[in-house]
Amino acid sequence: MFDDKFLLGKRVYFCPKNDVTEKLSKIFISTGGIFLGFIDKYKKDCDVIKTPELVETSDVVIIYSPMYWREIVESIDISSVYFWVLSGDSGDSGDSGDNGYLVRRDEFAGYQYIMTDTYNNMSSQRVFWESHLRNYVINNNDINCYGYTWGDPDKSNDRLGNYLKIRDRLQEKIAVHSCVLDLGALGGKWTKYMLAASRIICVDINEYFPCIIKSRYPEFVHKLQFYVSTGNELSGVSSGCVDFLFCMDTLVRVEKENILSYLQEIRRALSPTGQAIIHLPNSDIKVCRDMKFTNLTTKEIVENMDDIFGRGSYTLDFETIIHGVIIFI
Repeated sequence: MFDDKFLLGKRVYFCPKNDVTEKLSKIFISTGGIFLGFIDKYKKDCDVIKTPELVETSDVVIIYSPMYWREIVESIDISSVYFWVLSGDSGDSGDSGDNGYLVRRDEFAGYQYIMTDTYNNMSSQRVFWESHLRNYVINNNDINCYGYTWGDPDKSNDRLGNYLKIRDRLQEKIAVHSCVLDLGALGGKWTKYMLAASRIICVDINEYFPCIIKSRYPEFVHKLQFYVSTGNELSGVSSGCVDFLFCMDTLVRVEKENILSYLQEIRRALSPTGQAIIHLPNSDIKVCRDMKFTNLTTKEIVENMDDIFGRGSYTLDFETIIHGVIIFI
């Protein structure tokens, strides 16, 4: 567990507040440690701080966040940062968190399991994101902030690219009589910008997301339709009924064959004049390789888009975001 000699007399923050860090903090307190609280940008609990300057009052910050540790480190101005790594680095969601060890910031190589091909499949994605969404709600977080770590639609200079441009392009496509499909709706971050349409089909791979979106936009429930996909199909969507399809930050860890199946299904679901914005991983881009996204090259994307949608029916955008390519159909 903790090295008592190393932490003896140290003032410690844990970051962010989650099931693992909460358990670690209790164990730390039981050893006589000086626990200052949690650092978390999105939570509002009384033991959570949001002001980075307060971190200066601590001797050590201990982080456990397989998905967002890079962003957290960038926001913390303190030299004594340590990472909690679960024993075996297995990523088992059933791990209670106490079976692990501390790694110094300058020796930390990342949470390897989260960045491997074994994570890039529908079964892993389904379990992870349903758990992620449930825990976010259970911890009384503001659902209106959910998903902004993966791109803020109000920012033209988000760390991942110009998300304001994406938002504006999306809203330009929404007409009062449109049927819109939100592929990978999850917590409804992008659904917010589709509400002017007459019908919005929200699709995801976990069964929990509909209740979140319904509770988030109760006055628009009459416009909303939900479909839980198995991970490579849109069978619950009628052929030719969709005027506009949007898919952002959704398919980067989906198996290649399932991405191609989705493209076929998107083609089927779109009306003859239907349009789409689709974000795909691209292994020709260094950021995608570094993040271990699904291996899909530009050549493969072009060949399949030509085959499914026809040459000249789409454009590829490599400039707006840094972690993939956006297809405009």
